[in-house]
Amino acid sequence: MSKVHKGPEFLQWFGPVIDALKELGGSGKAKDVTDLVVKRQKVSADDLEAVTKTGVPRVYNQIAWARQYLVNGGFLDGSKRGIWALTDKGRNAKLDAKGVFDDVRNGFMKPLAYPVLEALQQLGGSGKPREVSDLVAKNLKIPSDVLEITTQDGTPRFHNQVAWTRNYLVQSGFLDSSYRGTWVLTDKGREASIPKENPRETVINEFREFQKNKEPANGKFDQDELGELQATAQALEEEVPELTLLEVLRKLTPKGFEEVCGLLLRESGFENVVVSGRTRDGGFDGSGRLAINPFVSLTVTFQCKRYQGTVSRAEVGDFRNSMLGRAEKGIFLTTGTFSSEARREADRVDPKIELVDGEKLVEMFEQTGLGVKPRQVFDVDMPFFEPFL
Repeated sequence: MSKVHKGPEFLQWFGPVIDALKELGGSGKAKDVTDLVVKRQKVSADDLEAVTKTGVPRVYNQIAWARQYLVNGGFLDGSKRGIWALTDKGRNAKLDAKGVFDDVRNGFMKPLAYPVLEALQQLGGSGKPREVSDLVAKNLKIPSDVLEITTQDGTPRFHNQVAWTRNYLVQSGFLDSSYRGTWVLTDKGREASIPKENPRETVINEFREFQKNKEPANGKFDQDELGELQATAQALEEEVPELTLLEVLRKLTPKGFEEVCGLLLRESGFENVVVSGRTRDGGFDGSGRLAINPFVSLTVTFQCKRYQGTVSRAEVGDFRNSMLGRAEKGIFLTTGTFSSEARREADRVDPKIELVDGEKLVEMFEQTGLGVKPRQVFDVDMPFFEPFL
C-alpha cells in the first residue's frame, strides 16, 4: 500500500471501511473492522508504526476519522457503542470517496444551512459568529436544555454545529471568508431563497439524540467501548496539534486567570485595576474605573471563572449582589459559556452585567494583541488555477 496520507485525506478510508463492513455482514466490533481494513489494504509495517503526536497509530487515527464522518453522513449507525454497523444508505453506497465525502458534507449542512443564511439576511448581510448563532437559536426556538449540550471539550454543541455549517456555506459560495471574525453573505447568499419548511424538530432531535448517546444506559463502559472512545478522542485531538488560545486560558491557575483578565482590562482602557484575590474578594475578583468621557467615569467590578462548562443564572445573580453599593457596572468573564437564563439575569435589573464568554474573550485578546502573535495566512485563489485544470 502507498503511504497513508495525513489530515483531511482520511476520506481515502471511506470506501475500505464500508467494504470491510460489507464483508463482515454489515456490522462488526471496532477492532475487527479496523483490522480487516488494514489487512485488505495491505498496510505496510512502516505505516502501522507511524504514530500521531498523541501516540495513536496514524492509520487507526485516519480510520477513526473516516468512521466519524460516515456516521455523520448517515452511512453508518452510531447508536450502538463498540459496534460499527452499516445503514441501508451505507449498504447501497458506491465506493467513491469523493462522492461519499460530498454527501457527508451535505449532511452536515442540511439542518442548519438555511437557518444560518436566513439569520444573516435578517442581520443585513453580515454578523459576528455569536450574533448569528444566537439568532438562529432564537428563530428556531431552540430550548435552553438543547443549547446547553456540550461537546467533549465543553464547547456548546449547537454553536459548534453552526460554525461547521458556516465553513460549508463558505465552500459552497454562499458566504465570503475574507472577513476575519465576521460572517458575510456573498451575492449568492443574499439571493438565496429560504424554504418554508422549519427544521426545528430535526435539529432538536439530533442534539437530544447526541446527548442521550454520550453515556451508556448503565453508566459504565466495557473494555471495547472504552477503547473506541479513547481512540476517537485521540483522533479528534490529533487534528488540533497546537493549543488554541482558549485551551491555554483554561490551563491557567485560578489566580493566574484573574491576573491576566486584569491585564486585559487595562489594555482595553480601564484604569486603577485591582485584582483582589479569591480569598478576600467579597464576591468579585477585582475592580477598576472606566472613563466614558473627560467628565464621567464608572466604577466597574469583574468576576473571572475559568470554566469549561456553563455559568448559571445563580452565579450571575450572586455576582450582582456583591456589586450592590460598590459599582455601577459589572463584567463577568469566563472561558466557558453562559446559560440562556444567565444572559437574561445579566440584563434583568441594574446594575447591568456585561457577559464575556470564551469566544468573546478570545476576540478581546486578539483585538488588544495580548498574548498572541499575528500570523499571515494564504488562501488558495481557485479562479487563478481554473484555466490550468
